[in-house]
Amino acid sequence: MTLTSQLTVMLATLDRYVAICHPHKYSKFINETTSNVMCILPWLLAIFDLLPFLGWNNWLPGMSCVYGLLFSKLWYGTTCVIIYTISAMTFLMYLSILKTAWRYHNKIKPQQTDHQNQMKTKAMEKDIRSAKVTGVVALVFSLCWLPYKAIQLRDAVSGERRSPLLNEIGNWLVFLGIFNSVVNPFIYGWKRPDFKRQCKKIFSCSHS
Repeated sequence: MTLTSQLTVMLATLDRYVAICHPHKYSKFINETTSNVMCILPWLLAIFDLLPFLGWNNWLPGMSCVYGLLFSKLWYGTTCVIIYTISAMTFLMYLSILKTAWRYHNKIKPQQTDHQNQMKTKAMEKDIRSAKVTGVVALVFSLCWLPYKAIQLRDAVSGERRSPLLNEIGNWLVFLGIFNSVVNPFIYGWKRPDFKRQCKKIFSCSHS
């Protein structure tokens, strides 16, 4: 599920990257087909996490049910490399988004005078606001999950078992990762007025 969440964030960033950095190509590349693929792909990747249950594991009769012992080091290493690669791609795309937005606000926006250009300005500003939300979500996700993934990467590379202290730290870092799911709704409520309005509508006590 961590892989699915991370890939979903990356694909959302990709959507904003194309919309802001290559607006003239957006309708060509982001169509119904690619949108469906972007929705399905993260869940196809989730199938990868079923591999330990299909035999890619170290399970033996009477073995202690310790996460670090049950799964193959190759599995640990593969998942960590995938997640760090996705995080790096998301970070690089978001840097390009910020660069384009900065250039837009400092050079392009002051020159928009006629009605057509004003409409383009409003569309660009909407895309930038959406990209900000995606950027905050991506940043919080990385802060919550990458520390624990660093310990998993250490498990994959090192032949030594975790010390009791490192194991305890790893257990708490798992909770930090899970906490990411608690934070996201607050991010949307903070950055997305439409999300806030819909929440108020859903949880309203009014029966009218």
